[in-house]
Amino acid sequence: QREEARGRISRREAVRMAPQMTKQALGNKWLKEYKNVVEMDGWGQREEAREIYASLATTIANTIIGHDCSSWTEREAVNAERLAICLGLRSAEIKRGGMHGINLTNMKALVPVVEQLFKGGQKFPIDLKSVDAEDLEAAKASLNLPQEAGVSRGRCDTKTLQAKQQDDAVETIINSDDEDENTPGNRKGKSFFGSPDGAKPGKAGARSVGFEVAKIGLKDESISLVDPTISAYVVAGGKITGVQVDTKPAARHLAKYFHFDDEITMTQCLDAIAPGSVIVFEFKHFKKDKNKMSTKCWGFIEREDLKNGPMVLELYKKPVDLKRKKLSLFTVKPLYLHIAVKIGEAGAVH
Repeated sequence: QREEARGRISRREAVRMAPQMTKQALGNKWLKEYKNVVEMDGWGQREEAREIYASLATTIANTIIGHDCSSWTEREAVNAERLAICLGLRSAEIKRGGMHGINLTNMKALVPVVEQLFKGGQKFPIDLKSVDAEDLEAAKASLNLPQEAGVSRGRCDTKTLQAKQQDDAVETIINSDDEDENTPGNRKGKSFFGSPDGAKPGKAGARSVGFEVAKIGLKDESISLVDPTISAYVVAGGKITGVQVDTKPAARHLAKYFHFDDEITMTQCLDAIAPGSVIVFEFKHFKKDKNKMSTKCWGFIEREDLKNGPMVLELYKKPVDLKRKKLSLFTVKPLYLHIAVKIGEAGAVH
């Protein structure tokens, strides 16, 4: 009977009964695995990366619930839980072949969090409130984590949870995949952070902001680009806010134009985008020799110009100037980014 009981021991019970690793040992182990899987994801080994993301998510979740975490600070416990959720979300996003959820850029942004997880920690750079509610619930459920992040973590001390959550005002990273110094997400080694404002498009009474991205024109007809994509994000007061959304790679390249024929929806509703803000569109492509996304050119639309209907946007040379102080036209020819603005009806639930 004792042997049968042992056979029924769950994975979490096995974790709880296993020899306890020090925080430093855990942090080093997770960091090594995390960096390896992000690198694998970046090289395009998506299926292998998906499995490792899921495995690491489970390992971290099991550790949180099964181990004696009394020596962990509240930030360490909260960040570890959020990390596990993000790993699960990325795994699910790869599995369904999606492009609008947790992406490789987000996972790269979490490397400093993993590096500092048990070394004082830092603010978590991804706002999980901006993630689709169903996806978030599914990720937590798959890891047996409570729906309210940070509520239950086995024997971890949660006395200061509410104060910690208020203090931790989670910030959202909107970092370009372009690693060049002349892109907003990497200028002088710093990433721009912001927090999403107000109601999301999915809430009743919120007017969604969407765009039909038709095509973009470049003067060089012979140019060949890998995975050309348009990324859009809101900029307020010279800082990026909300969550970056991306089109699918261009469907075709005809003459001077890359055709996307795709639709994107911003995570902020119209009323949450402050007056004077702009929505920036970056035209990116993948550089095989550097194994990264690079910005080719960019444009923007002002919040006050967000009205239903077609529109063409002028294109500017990089670096992207979030404050729009020094704008330099990308081309003198009349070639633009062709879009159509789509404002959702107030009161509609999407």
